[in-house]
Order: sequence, then C-alpha cells, then structure tokens
Amino acid sequence: MLKSAGVPDQALGMRAGFQDVAIASQQWRVYGLYLKGSDYRIFTAEEVVGRKELSWYFAVESLGVMFWAIPLFALIIALTVDRGLRPLKRLSEQVSDRDINQLRPVVGDHTPKELKPLVNALNGLLERLDAAISRERRFTTDASHELRTPLSAIRLHSQLAMRAEDLEESSRSLKKVLQAVDQSTHMVEQLLVLARLSPESGQVEFEDVDLTDICRKVSEQLTQAAGEKHIRIATEYPAAGSVVVNSNPHLLHTIFRNLLDNAIRYSPADSEIRCRLSRTDGELAVSIQDNGPGIPEHLLEQVQERFARLAG
Repeated sequence: MLKSAGVPDQALGMRAGFQDVAIASQQWRVYGLYLKGSDYRIFTAEEVVGRKELSWYFAVESLGVMFWAIPLFALIIALTVDRGLRPLKRLSEQVSDRDINQLRPVVGDHTPKELKPLVNALNGLLERLDAAISRERRFTTDASHELRTPLSAIRLHSQLAMRAEDLEESSRSLKKVLQAVDQSTHMVEQLLVLARLSPESGQVEFEDVDLTDICRKVSEQLTQAAGEKHIRIATEYPAAGSVVVNSNPHLLHTIFRNLLDNAIRYSPADSEIRCRLSRTDGELAVSIQDNGPGIPEHLLEQVQERFARLAG
C-alpha cells in the first residue's frame, strides 16, 4: 500500500517481530508488525552496516565521556574516603605515640559517632591495662619489701651459726634460720595467692565448698602452733552439720588460715580461740574470736592496706 523511498521491491519480511533478512546482497534488520483485526502489515528496516556505524559512534562517545568521568569520580572518592578516615588516622597517631607509661584515655571530642564505640572500647582497654600494670608494680614492690626482712634474718643467723663457739649457740642460730625460712615460705605462698587474685587472670574457679570441713582442716593444721602457747581452739558449727557455699576452696582455706594464725599469734598464752559458724535468717556468718590486744579504732583503715603490720 505504502513505502518510503529507497525500499527494495522485494518484501522486507514475512512474519512479525525482529528478523535478519538478506536483500540484494545486503543485510537488513527488519521489524514486522501485524495489525489486529486488519490485513495490514507494517515493516520497518535498517541496513546492518548503518546500525554498526551508529553503534561504534555511541561506543566511542561513551568512551570519551568515561575517559574524563572515571578519573574525576576516582578523585572525588579518594577525597571523600580521606576525609572520612581522617579521625581514624588521628586516633591511630594518638595510640602509636603512647608508651607503657602513658595509658591515659584517648581524646575523642571530634570523633564521628561511628567511631565512638571503638574509642570507648579502647579507653576501657587502656584503663584495665593501666590497672593491671599498677598491680604488677605494687606486687613487685611489696614482694621485695616483705622478703627483704626474712632473707636478711636468714643471712644474719647463718653467720652467727658459723661463728658459734659451742653447739648450743649454733643450734639456737640454726633454729632462728629455720624460723626465718618458714616465714619466707609463708610469705611466698601469700604473694602467689595475691598474684592469682587479679580479676583478669581468670584463674579463680568456683565450686560448692563445705565451710565446716575447711574450719576443721585449718584447726587441725594449726593445733601444734596453738599447743606451743597452750591455746585451745574451740569450734562451733550449726546443728544441720555441713554448711555449703559456692566459692573457691583454696582461697577460703587461705582466709581461714590467716585469721586463725593471727589469732594464735596475738592471743596470750593459756587462752581460748573460738571458731564459730552460724546461720541466721538465711545469712551465713563466720567468726574467729580471740583474746588478743585488738586494733585501735583510728588504725583500722591502715591495717586494711596490703602487708600492713602494726607494732605489737
């Protein structure tokens, strides 16, 4: 019915949709459209050579745009990332400039909200590390201070034993040496227990412990020391028998032994020490009572410091 100029005489296509057709030794890209309810068909075609030339043109144009667009976008991204990471760089510089003696918190006044959790976690780690280092330094100082006295006593009495002119004098000096050795051993055990009490050590394990059994064992261990001063250790337990708590048996044993050892050490001869376990309204009380001189009220805070020992 109708055709545009330059269209071949041969039919462009015989079906609807896209198709490739060879007409007069030329390749054509054809699209056919069948009208519903009508016998009319519409075909539109384009030479493949022209289509390729157009495709190459747009490809070259796109490459030209990408040639300057990609470096521009890369520069924008680099500047944006650099600005975004600048707070992290400042934080890294603050941390790298620190040494073991500078564990103060990291300043994060201008830190983005995304980095706030990291800064808070880092400051918490620095605080725990500072506390751990302070404990280690204090432990070293206390250990050297406490061990200096018994070691000096061992050396002194050993020299006296070597210079003794008779067996009795040498025996007295050697006995003093043994007492100093026992004191040093006890001190080392205390220091090792103290070192394990660090919350970060993770070595404190809890289990069900019978306090009655611990009191009985400690009393038996210190019976000889109490007998030398003619001190009687009396125990009083609840009628129910065993008293079970969830704790660490080794540390509880150390606490009981320290209390009972102090009671024997500072009680007068021919006296009595009472170790009592009681339960009242669901609460458990442990008391070790002696007849020692007691501690003046104004010295109670001082005696609670580590390794503090009052005269007399």
